[in-house]
Amino acid sequence: MPLPTGTRLGPYEVLSPLGAGGMGEVYRARDTRLDRDVAIKVLPTSVAADPGRRTRFEREARAIAALSHPNVLAVFDTGTHADHLYVVTELLEGETLGERLRGGALPVRSAIDYAAQMARGLAAAHEKQVIHRDLKPDNVFLLADGHVKILDFGLAKLGEDAGSSGATRLHNSTDPGTVLGTVGYMSPEQVRGQSVDERSDIFSVGVVLFEMLTGTRPFSGVSAADTMSAILNEDPPELPSLHNKLPPALDRIVRHCLEKRPGERFQSAQDLAFALQTLSSGSSPSAASVSEASPPPTRRIRTLRTLAIAGCLGALVLASLIGWRARAWTTPAPAVYRTVPLAVETAAETTPAWSPDGKILAYSAEAGGYYQIFTRRPDQRGGSPAQLTTLTRDALFPFWHPSGERIYFFLQNSLWTVGAAGGEPQRLVERVSAATISPDGTTLVLLKWDEKGGALWTASSDGANPIRGPQMPPGFATRTIKFSPDGRKIGLGGGSGKSELWLADYPLSVSRFPTEVIVYIPPTEASGVTWFDWMPDGRHVVLQFVSEVGSSSLWLADLASPHLIPLAHSELLQTAPSVDPKGDRIAYAAAALNWDVLEIDLNSLAVTPLVTGALYDGWPNWLPSGEQIAYSTTRSGRSEIWMRSLREGWNRPVVTPDDFPDEPTRLLVQPAVAPNGRAIAYQRVSPSGMHLFVSPLAGGKPVRLDPSAPRQDSASWSPDGNWIVFVSRGSLKKVRVGSGAAPILVRNDASGDTRWSRGKILYRARSGLTVINEDGTEPRVLSTERLLSYDWAPDGSRIFAIRETDQRRLELVTLDPKDSQIQQLAELGPATVSPEPIGHRDTVRSLRISPDGKRAAFAYLHPHSDIWMLERVKH
Repeated sequence: MPLPTGTRLGPYEVLSPLGAGGMGEVYRARDTRLDRDVAIKVLPTSVAADPGRRTRFEREARAIAALSHPNVLAVFDTGTHADHLYVVTELLEGETLGERLRGGALPVRSAIDYAAQMARGLAAAHEKQVIHRDLKPDNVFLLADGHVKILDFGLAKLGEDAGSSGATRLHNSTDPGTVLGTVGYMSPEQVRGQSVDERSDIFSVGVVLFEMLTGTRPFSGVSAADTMSAILNEDPPELPSLHNKLPPALDRIVRHCLEKRPGERFQSAQDLAFALQTLSSGSSPSAASVSEASPPPTRRIRTLRTLAIAGCLGALVLASLIGWRARAWTTPAPAVYRTVPLAVETAAETTPAWSPDGKILAYSAEAGGYYQIFTRRPDQRGGSPAQLTTLTRDALFPFWHPSGERIYFFLQNSLWTVGAAGGEPQRLVERVSAATISPDGTTLVLLKWDEKGGALWTASSDGANPIRGPQMPPGFATRTIKFSPDGRKIGLGGGSGKSELWLADYPLSVSRFPTEVIVYIPPTEASGVTWFDWMPDGRHVVLQFVSEVGSSSLWLADLASPHLIPLAHSELLQTAPSVDPKGDRIAYAAAALNWDVLEIDLNSLAVTPLVTGALYDGWPNWLPSGEQIAYSTTRSGRSEIWMRSLREGWNRPVVTPDDFPDEPTRLLVQPAVAPNGRAIAYQRVSPSGMHLFVSPLAGGKPVRLDPSAPRQDSASWSPDGNWIVFVSRGSLKKVRVGSGAAPILVRNDASGDTRWSRGKILYRARSGLTVINEDGTEPRVLSTERLLSYDWAPDGSRIFAIRETDQRRLELVTLDPKDSQIQQLAELGPATVSPEPIGHRDTVRSLRISPDGKRAAFAYLHPHSDIWMLERVKH
């Protein structure tokens, strides 16, 4: 029986019915605490009365709510009242994709955009190990501005008891074609009743994208059985035969989604989203035809209705996630932005900065192996950028003089300037890591270093007359200092250890240290603010949160009565936001990092691919036989450690997130195989932090190496397999495996990359590459060169290393541990340019020499980075 108007469910007052949705009735309601309209789905009493189903529902609700993604419907609350179990979500205005498709096929550009947004939402869900299982047009909601929200997460699985195996099971429905999913959109593995993973959702996206482009489904029949047979046995029609103006690249994407075997599809929603974004952004050769292929929209009347599926589980209210110092919480209505590409050339582009009039964008882009300063006019689409510098070092982090006549930038640890129209660059101040200029253009504020450490200094706009200000705490680091628009505050994105946002009053006070404002976002990932920019009102800031696992996203924060709103989140690293003077556009860098494993034949010195994939294959480590390697990979759509047979070619997982049911696993990296080949040590990153574990290679329960040490890193086995040495926040420690004893402190000057061989431990110390006895005595610095990665020869007689030259070339060298002499063996080619806005970031890691000393394996980065823009949609 429907609930009458005025019914109270906790703090929510029912206003009017919105209709049925999934398994339950949906109502518009009023949140009397926060004075806003919401949607409430009231579930059947059969769910509330069944303790098992109720427990599963609540658990799933918490998991989906924690997604906090703009393409997933936001969940605000769950609760019970009398015999009712209910879910509270945001209220949406618009229509479902299913309603839109009743008018026929969509314009190609719209179809690509909607599919990319769907893929981004699914990627966030899959990262939390949540599979949709029933993706179809009726479960995709289109807001009036074209923004996509995925609905009905988890309901198919929750609606009936699927058993612990997760296999698909039939359930009763008024639609005979519903089998824990709607027949026409199901994957082959769903049709067969097999267990499904994230790749099943990718198949469903392919079906929906096909229907958006053509107005018909790729698989259909007279009955549900005929449709299932087509899904299992028939190839989808060729898209060009149905729509002769579609670009070939789009047809390939759709068909890749619709492969019958999961292993032959896109292996993650991240891969799919990136492929669609690339096509849409114009970086694909076929992208130019997308706009030409878009048919005129079908004329029809669209009824915009209010709809919210409260059981469609989505992003959790951020109040429970934000660590903010002693302040109240409310949620404002966010502005609506659309995403627009700005600089999408082949080269890496990063760290954008708007000119004072908002007409020109300055940024760093790779040219000739180094980052140079470029400018371009965003309103002149397709025009070429202007290159202002031709330097033999990276020119990074540009910002403008308020006059618009000059651009400041950083080269190594010095502040430089160049004319906005070009000219000869000039060096202004040395030993500076960050800087900003006052709105009136008269004063620079610098994070400058001297013998006393880092401090905030002031200087004139040409760097003259420096005056030392407040001392910063030891270890404080930032690349981002920015004046507020009114010139009364200075913000710093950084900190000591974990990154924060800090504020200081201006003029600076020597005795008053800046104040922490934003610290972290628990409990999703240990996150920090590394980059930010002010909105014109001086009250709001755009933040880049970067987590320990390397992901990053953009948020809008209110500093007066803090609200935190997600602005942009995807599988890409979203970095370095820059707000234009009016606050209508936010430029940022979107980067993708692809690692492959390469092999060097140490006799011929030839370099060949060993393990390659679409996103990430890294951290190789040889097994004792030399015929297999262990490595980290995301080829399954999540972070795992796999083993590969070099002779037979097989790959199989050996450690996966399923081994850790306690909490979500973000990363499994840095595998180190025991000398006897029976166990593997590795680093696991979870919401609890970064810790080392050991697992039997044949399978078994993981064992935490040291429960007490924080942020554990870089494990290396002793030659006898009894000990492991590792790094924990600057300390080099060793622990006897399986003893349960506390670790032993070896040194306190370590930063990573340990290698143990024949009574000697090699590690990266703050003073350079260092070797010590295994008890920590007799330390000797072997090299202060830029050695990206290194490993012992099997007999301990020499050290192999890959170094980067001043000309940004990679070289394989050997180093004699007795006299520190370095000998070049081979040139490996150019070093890649990392798109992360932090200067020199290693693009080679985990060099490992095979047990027979004849081969070397290492991970190599293939990066890409573009500059995009969030543009406010005007109503």
